Amino acid sequence: NLVPLLAPVPQPTPEAEKMLRALAKDDDSNVADVALLGLGTMSGHLAGVEPGRSHRLTDEIAHRLSISRSDHETAVAIQAFGNSGVPRVLTLVFPYADSPTPFVRAATFDALRFVQDQKADDLLCRALSSEHDPQVRAEAAFALGFREPNAHSVTVQSQALQKDKDESVRRTVLSNLAKARRQFPVVTAALQDTAKNDPSAEIRRDAAKLLKMGR
Repeated sequence: NLVPLLAPVPQPTPEAEKMLRALAKDDDSNVADVALLGLGTMSGHLAGVEPGRSHRLTDEIAHRLSISRSDHETAVAIQAFGNSGVPRVLTLVFPYADSPTPFVRAATFDALRFVQDQKADDLLCRALSSEHDPQVRAEAAFALGFREPNAHSVTVQSQALQKDKDESVRRTVLSNLAKARRQFPVVTAALQDTAKNDPSAEIRRDAAKLLKMGR
C-alpha cells in the first residue's frame, strides 16, 4: 500500500500526486477510499507552498463528492476534505450537516477539526449540545479536541461533561477539558461534579485525578 508513503510527505512531488490520483480511481473501493483520504492530506500539505495544486486537489475531492452514489462515498469525500483543513472545507461540507444519515453528519463535523473559522466552532458546539445521535456528538467532541479552546466551546463542553448520557461523548469531552482546565476556571466545577456524580466509575476516577493534578 503506497498511500501511507505518499500522502504524509510535507512537500509532495507531482509524481507522488499523480500516483495517488490514480489509486483514488482504483477498482478496489478500499484502495480508492484510502487514496482519496490521502489526497485530502496532500492538499493540506500543499496549501501553504503550492496553493494552486492544493486547490486542484480539493476540486477533485469536490467532484468526487458531487458524483457520490452512496452515503459511504459521501462520507469518505467529506473526510478527505477534513484531512486537507483548507478554508473552503467549511463551505463545501456545510450542506451535509443536516444529512438524514448519522454517519454522514458525523463525518461532516469531524471534517471541521482543522478549519480556522469561528463558524466551525459554532457548528461543532451546536452539534455537541443539540444533536440527538451520540455518534455525531462524539465526532463533534473529537473535532473540538483539535481546536484552540475558547470560553464558549469550553462552557458547552463542560455542560456536555455533566449532562450527556453517552459515555464515549463524556470521555472525549473530559480529555478536551483536561487541556483547558488551567486557562478556564469553569472547568474545575465541571470536574468536581463529574468526580462525584458521573455514572462511570472510570470517568469519576479520571476527573478526580485531574482535580488533584490542578492543586
